[in-house]
Amino acid sequence: MSRTWKSALLVSGAWIALAVAPASAQDTAARASDETASDSGEIIVTAQRREQSVQDIPFTVNAVSGDDLATASVTDVFALQNQVPGLDIRTTNPPSAGGAFSIRGLGTGVFNLGFEPSVGTVIDGIYRSRSGLVAGSDFLDLERIEVLKGPQGTLFGKNTSAGLIHFITAKPKIGDMEATVRGEYGNRKRLSLQGMVNVPIGDSAAFRLSAGFVDDDGYIRDAVTGAGYGEKHRWNVRGQFLIEPSEALSIRIIGDYAKADELSITAVPFKVDAADFAFNRTVALAAGSDFFADRSDSRRRAAINTPPLLNAEDWGISGEINYDFGGATLTSLTSYRKFTDTFQGDNDFVGTDILNTNQGESIKTFTQELRLGVDVGEAVDLIVGGFYSDETIRRLNQFVWGSQIVGNGPGFFFPWAPGIAFTDNMGQNGESYGVFAHGIAEVGALTITGGIRYSGDNKDGFGTFTYPQPFPLPMVYNYGAGTNVPAKVRDNGISGTASLSYAVTDDVNLYGTYSRGYKGGGVSLIRDAGGILVGPQFGPAPPPGCGAGPFPGTFSCTPSDPTFEKETVNHFEVGMKGQFLDRRATLNVALFSTKAKNLQTQSLLPSGSFSVVNIGSAKSRGLDMDLTLRPTDGLELNGGLVYAKVTDQNGNDLDHAPRFSGGVGATYEWDFGSSGLRAFMHGDLGFKSKYFTTNDLSQSQKPYEIANARLGIRGPDDKWEVSAWCRNCFDTKYRTIDFGIPLDGAAFNFDGASVLSYIGEARFYGITLQYKY
Repeated sequence: MSRTWKSALLVSGAWIALAVAPASAQDTAARASDETASDSGEIIVTAQRREQSVQDIPFTVNAVSGDDLATASVTDVFALQNQVPGLDIRTTNPPSAGGAFSIRGLGTGVFNLGFEPSVGTVIDGIYRSRSGLVAGSDFLDLERIEVLKGPQGTLFGKNTSAGLIHFITAKPKIGDMEATVRGEYGNRKRLSLQGMVNVPIGDSAAFRLSAGFVDDDGYIRDAVTGAGYGEKHRWNVRGQFLIEPSEALSIRIIGDYAKADELSITAVPFKVDAADFAFNRTVALAAGSDFFADRSDSRRRAAINTPPLLNAEDWGISGEINYDFGGATLTSLTSYRKFTDTFQGDNDFVGTDILNTNQGESIKTFTQELRLGVDVGEAVDLIVGGFYSDETIRRLNQFVWGSQIVGNGPGFFFPWAPGIAFTDNMGQNGESYGVFAHGIAEVGALTITGGIRYSGDNKDGFGTFTYPQPFPLPMVYNYGAGTNVPAKVRDNGISGTASLSYAVTDDVNLYGTYSRGYKGGGVSLIRDAGGILVGPQFGPAPPPGCGAGPFPGTFSCTPSDPTFEKETVNHFEVGMKGQFLDRRATLNVALFSTKAKNLQTQSLLPSGSFSVVNIGSAKSRGLDMDLTLRPTDGLELNGGLVYAKVTDQNGNDLDHAPRFSGGVGATYEWDFGSSGLRAFMHGDLGFKSKYFTTNDLSQSQKPYEIANARLGIRGPDDKWEVSAWCRNCFDTKYRTIDFGIPLDGAAFNFDGASVLSYIGEARFYGITLQYKY
């Protein structure tokens, strides 16, 4: 039986079995009164910077509670994709530069710190400038996650032109003493420990401390050394202090720290031609390693000389102050964050010891936001505010020739020796600012929403390069201040939204929304952003656009612009949000059309240089729907589907944009008589249709499904829990990113004959123990 049918049977069988569950399950109707909102399916979110039911928001929002995340075994953003149709998350190394998020096929997928994401990430109202930093963290003590689809620039600022993911952590509870400890043990030596304690301080304050640790052995195996790649060895801690000295004033201070010290992911061979295999295996065996001719993506094995060692630290502090003047509330959000990482890895990606890399990044960010919320009469709610951020990025990158550079690869032609080949220093200083206004007016059954924001960006970048070896090819142009390749960006733009929503009944809303997104231009922070000064010519003629170099066997190009232009988005959406069958069924349906102008991307030029380009335009059009059913107490069935046709101005598909994505799930809880014990079971199945894995559309991933499940029992009042679970239960194998092998038959080129792949996570399974006080 195929995995597709096994996966489908997992969830469909659960739906059928649960639908005919024992009648005794229906006797659990005697629930506490505080579950009424949950039973009605109402979800409260802050997608418009104010508390509202998700059914009242005039655009698509997918919200997942912290409890639902735990039940579905969602421990990081990569697993979140199974719960949110149309969301795609992938990464290369290191995650700080290689993380990429997209929604409905639109996003930014480049390994370049100069790029800011099209899908913004926000944690407790604080904007994170690089989504890759979030990709490296495990979830800890979350209240919920909100995924906002479509441009969100009016209230959340720049770089949300495709959407936004908002992580809301559980805040301190005044007056309650609580504690939770949770442990997991699973295959691949997975061990996860998390704990939380909430301590009241008098009648007006509380302190909450959360901490977590995770360790596993990875899911990619080195066939020669036995090392595990893609492993996790990380811990994080968060402390919060909340004080409410009066009914008018609240102050919340959050400090957090996260640390990772692990062997990160590496690419594995996907396609290998005969010439590449013959050359690379001979050289790899001489280095004490190996090279494969088979499809290693299906066996999850690699062979490399330099393990992908990642060390990363991420810490920050933020403060939120709210003061209610009576009819008006002033909010201040202040934050300072610092992220640093170092990474060393194998840059020829195979067992040949020819090229390695050492690199490190540092990102420091200060942000300040002020908002004033005003109730104008009983029917108008207005928010006005301003935002400022200051960011400093520094990146050090070294290319290191390995022990086999002499007489192999380009070492056939140039007298290079093992050691540092190039040292690159790059950085950017940036300031951003914005002012905005957003209002909601109710006129009978009609709700009118409007907002506008002005944003500005000032960025100054630089790249300086040193060459400790003779004939340091390729040589690249320095860029930035004092060079003939300037790297300065001054951008501004308008974003906004306008929508009409009509309440057909108390439970059914129809809406139409227009929104405009803005994403500022920037400076590319990769070594060849300014163009190649002198490069080695392996072919019969220089690359297009370049001429003969200063000595035989070389070529030279004119300087290129390391900057890129701003990106703008126009988005239209019409939809219906409704609850039916006495609010036991919730159905939300939306039709959308999104057009991005000057979409920022990165491409490989024939010269071997990575160039930042703005493609003319891209469109995403389609359908987004989700359904939740609660036919009996304790039973919830859900499903979601996104159809998105995503094309560029020439009608070509964009990469990593499946036409169909979605999932189905079922959760059921029932009592064991009057013992106070409750059992529960959960199953979900996420799927994606075919998508391209390279931006030149030369490679693609066939459709696949991911199944997850959990079965467990809880004690009286949910004091304890024991459960067994699996993620990717049927061990589905799939690729996320493909690229041409750099060392291709004794030369550096990208002819596409051989392909390497980053692959999805393998099956994990285990048990969980949890205790609450």
